[in-house]
Amino acid sequence: MSLAIIIASTNGIVVAAERRVGSYIHPTIVDAEKYRLCPSALVYFDGCKKLTVYEPPHSFVAFTYTGSGSINSHQLIEDLKQKVPSQRLLIREYADALLKLYSENPDQYRLGYEPFAADTSNNIYVTGYDQGAVEAFLFQLDLPFRAGPTLMSMHPGGIVVSGTGDHLEAAIEVLRERQIRKLEKQISGNRLVGSPTAIHEAKLHFLRNSDIQWAGMSIQEMQESAELIIEHTVAEQIRLNEVPSVGGGIDVIRMTRRRGVEVIKYDPYLEVGKRPLAETHHNFIVLNCCGQNVEMQIDFELDNPLVEPRLRYPADEQFQCPICRTSHDLSELRKVIQETVNYYIIVDGKRPEILKV
Repeated sequence: MSLAIIIASTNGIVVAAERRVGSYIHPTIVDAEKYRLCPSALVYFDGCKKLTVYEPPHSFVAFTYTGSGSINSHQLIEDLKQKVPSQRLLIREYADALLKLYSENPDQYRLGYEPFAADTSNNIYVTGYDQGAVEAFLFQLDLPFRAGPTLMSMHPGGIVVSGTGDHLEAAIEVLRERQIRKLEKQISGNRLVGSPTAIHEAKLHFLRNSDIQWAGMSIQEMQESAELIIEHTVAEQIRLNEVPSVGGGIDVIRMTRRRGVEVIKYDPYLEVGKRPLAETHHNFIVLNCCGQNVEMQIDFELDNPLVEPRLRYPADEQFQCPICRTSHDLSELRKVIQETVNYYIIVDGKRPEILKV
């Protein structure tokens, strides 16, 4: 999964997305017979890009995506960039064009080899301003089965959080407390200098007894809120030893109806093989000899803790099937995974640089 935040107010739009990706590796593609013991592996990388903006005149729209990762949403959005006309479109037209491009050749954007599950969801969000419009527009595509595009209300303000949202409520509460403390300081400061406090006191009373009001937020406040939600989720996943589905930095853009997109943080997309490994101990391979999947942790750094109930990668590189008791040499499997991810796997506590691929 991923995490993307879209916040709109009467002052503009902020879109933020993190850059972590869990990549499935299938050694059987290299050699089905030689690597039949390992149907898959999962390794976490940073350097993915889930927020995309275009050059003028298409600089009043932004695209972000989350979901199961079974469709190459990034490539789909990049391909549309090459096909848009020379004039600015309506936000709905960008969403329609994206769906049309996908529908023309869906196999081109398919990732993975298993059939789509019934609940497969790849969400793409298209947001921005129509020329001359005051309100922000947001459309959602949910590929492959609930394509849309579906119009989502963001006027006069609102927030959409897509992806891993387990820690959203706590993050929103942190935001509320932050705003409350800010208003309390403003009221105290005004009292010290003899300035009026009635407006701030009314805002404070309202905030203490209701949800956050997004409509009146400044661009800076929206940016800080979006970044806090993502940073809070990352911190909680680390603290609770959860699957590290969110992380790797944050891309952020602002947008107003008059100036269009303003890039705040926007790192480049890194191709597979050039992405840095995520700092995590949740990478693993799946081994299956007699119909029973066994997860075995693979580490690229020394002294990582073991994620229960996974097995530690054996010092002698021998795996014994728990059913038939057959021993399997994992050294060739290790090599093909290392070649795929371009990093060395720790074996018997040895540092990666002294291992021979």
